Amino acid sequence: MKLYFGFGANRDTEMITAITGQKPFFGFPAKIKNFELCSQAISQMPKPAQKILKECWDENFLSYGIRPNFNESVDGTIWLLTDKQRKDICYWELTGLWSEKIKVTAFINIASLQIPIKVETEFLPNQEAAQVSGQHYKTFIVPKEKLLKIARQSRNILVPEVVV
Repeated sequence: MKLYFGFGANRDTEMITAITGQKPFFGFPAKIKNFELCSQAISQMPKPAQKILKECWDENFLSYGIRPNFNESVDGTIWLLTDKQRKDICYWELTGLWSEKIKVTAFINIASLQIPIKVETEFLPNQEAAQVSGQHYKTFIVPKEKLLKIARQSRNILVPEVVV
């Protein structure tokens, strides 16, 4: 079992289910500190990721990512996932081609106490992107139904060179 911090669309139960084919066991709101949320245009993504994404999306595609910033934080969801579900998310996120896996401390708020929990997530290493607020942001930066449909369709496609 893995604890995974999902942000953007990956903080939504339907999205995790579409990516993995299974509902997550549970999820709860959380925050990671010292990271900023950013949006990235397809033209700013690494060429191998662009090639894959252009099979389903046009030049207007945007995606959320996170990157280190000691003055910011990002709201999301901590999911309890099976190892296979986590692997499916790594494939979906093009880990190793676009994003990199990282272990971070997320915080859940219980009775005004911030409880730290070690989780995995992905971040954008040294890539151009525009900073956006990590709180009170739209979960889906592209049309939700299209993203869910693509996630369901691509579930069984293996992406070469992806690090899990």
